[in-house]
Amino acid sequence: MDEYTSDEITWTVDFDQVLQIINISDEYCLFSYVKSFQNYKNVSQWNKDSLMGFIFGNRDSHHIHTILFTSVSDVETTADYIAFTESSFFASMIAEFYRNNALFLLFLFFGKVSFIGLLLLQDVEYPLDPDVLSATVNFSLCDLRLYTSKDNLDKGILQFAEDQHIRNKKSEACLGVLALSTMQLDWNIKFDDSDSFKEMLTTVLAEEQLNVDYMYFLNNTHNFLLGADDVNDDFVEYMRGQGQQYYENIVNFVPLRPVNIEVNDVSEQRLVPVLRISKGLCKYINIRNLVTAFTLIPKSSPKLDALKDLRMSLCRTLFLVSRCILQFSNVKKQQFVDVDTYAFIVNENLITVCYPREADQSLLREYRLKLHKMFNVSMNHPVFRPSQSIVVQHNSLLRNPHQKIRNYKPVGDLFLVKGSYDYYHYLQGNIDDCGWGCAYRSFQTIWSWFNCQGYTDLPVPTHRQIQQSLVKYGDRDEKIVGSRQWLGSLELSYCLETMLGFESKILATNSGAELADNARKLATHFQQYGTPIMIGGGMLAHTILGVDFNSSTGECAFLVLDPHYTGEDAIHTVISKGWCGWKILNFWKKECFYNLLLPIPPSDVI
Repeated sequence: MDEYTSDEITWTVDFDQVLQIINISDEYCLFSYVKSFQNYKNVSQWNKDSLMGFIFGNRDSHHIHTILFTSVSDVETTADYIAFTESSFFASMIAEFYRNNALFLLFLFFGKVSFIGLLLLQDVEYPLDPDVLSATVNFSLCDLRLYTSKDNLDKGILQFAEDQHIRNKKSEACLGVLALSTMQLDWNIKFDDSDSFKEMLTTVLAEEQLNVDYMYFLNNTHNFLLGADDVNDDFVEYMRGQGQQYYENIVNFVPLRPVNIEVNDVSEQRLVPVLRISKGLCKYINIRNLVTAFTLIPKSSPKLDALKDLRMSLCRTLFLVSRCILQFSNVKKQQFVDVDTYAFIVNENLITVCYPREADQSLLREYRLKLHKMFNVSMNHPVFRPSQSIVVQHNSLLRNPHQKIRNYKPVGDLFLVKGSYDYYHYLQGNIDDCGWGCAYRSFQTIWSWFNCQGYTDLPVPTHRQIQQSLVKYGDRDEKIVGSRQWLGSLELSYCLETMLGFESKILATNSGAELADNARKLATHFQQYGTPIMIGGGMLAHTILGVDFNSSTGECAFLVLDPHYTGEDAIHTVISKGWCGWKILNFWKKECFYNLLLPIPPSDVI
């Protein structure tokens, strides 16, 4: 974590997350490769004019969280961009680390993330006054200004002024809980047209956000209430016992409005309401919507900070909900949308996104495209699909069981499945498919991977639906539907093409021993695509989740998920009994030929 001195305030930034330092001279960092600033390059591809950097971080700890770029035109539009982006951020960052080439997530807490300053390009003439923008968004107490040149950014180099001190210091991981606060909106809005609807919605939002400042937060499971001027001792004891990362520990709260609000300051006392009656026609709409706000509460957080963070997160989420209603509702036709909120892990950040419950898919794609650009996300794969939310309600199946494998000693480099999947095996869903359904189950596991990564929202197909797709493709006749016929890798490639329109590759081997010759190809597949692989041969099918390959000696092993398991979905049994584990080459029979199905994710899905 490095330090910047600005107006007698020392700001810190974790360059391991924001930048990669390539040259440190004494106390000064003069040049750095752009890392998180990659979105400067992305944005400049669409609009090179008037690009400005916006610094987000913690005002209390003076920590720089990240910097995002966008093209600016006027103060009002730019202030709206700042409000939207700030409301989307969680109060933490996430670091990625690898153990045995397996991806893990490490949550790092840096406090409440807010807009704290500007990164200005010295050779750009802006169409707005940065001082006016600062006054508009009201952050004069923490008006951090950094300067660089467009020429340096175009070269992928960031250069700051020499009088800004930098020292390297690592952040520490923080344990805690992810709090979900769910409340029922009940907004009554009177309007005449689109402009008046926007104006009234803004007014109702401001009133609701004011009410949030007095809200209490109740947790029914552990029976504690956060509110007033203190925090319940039960909550303090509960937080002391937390030893897990945020994503492993979710706590639900219900926001409550107090019946009476004590107002001590005369200036804050409520005025007697005045009734105004307007002549003419008008419209009324009642907006009722369940809203969930997400808050990261660290184990070490002071008592009252938890309450402040819950209130702040709810206020920000209400703003995002109002923006979603404005964007996707048709006021003229009086068609108003219901809104759902989701949380995503994006480029080492936690981001809140609101979506209309029902909307045209082309509009949603445009909206996701905007989010990809705003938060510097690759256009080659989906990131903001609802199925990718970190708190989406999953089924009862085991998810990513291979991550629980311990004490494996690699013989070479590990190349593993990327992303999440669910473990499908015999007898699930009250279907007795023992002896014939292993390929179906492997296909369901592959389909779940596409679900988890957001490539499709279609539910995992049943055995019957898989059979029907083969009939539709023309590979089988109607007799297969409802039968107990075994399927192979080639047939399932037809199913992927028919049901999802996805391509795949088939690798054929004449013997189980020949799998060693394909180890390098499997490693390349996991590096490039990361999808699970189905392997069929000898009337058996398995799912390959990774390969351990030593390029010098040719030694290899395979991470296998076995669909022939018939027991309960208990992770200890699955791992300890080898139903998910590393297998050496002799696991595959020498006398059998094998076909491997390598699914290829599409590159045009967002």
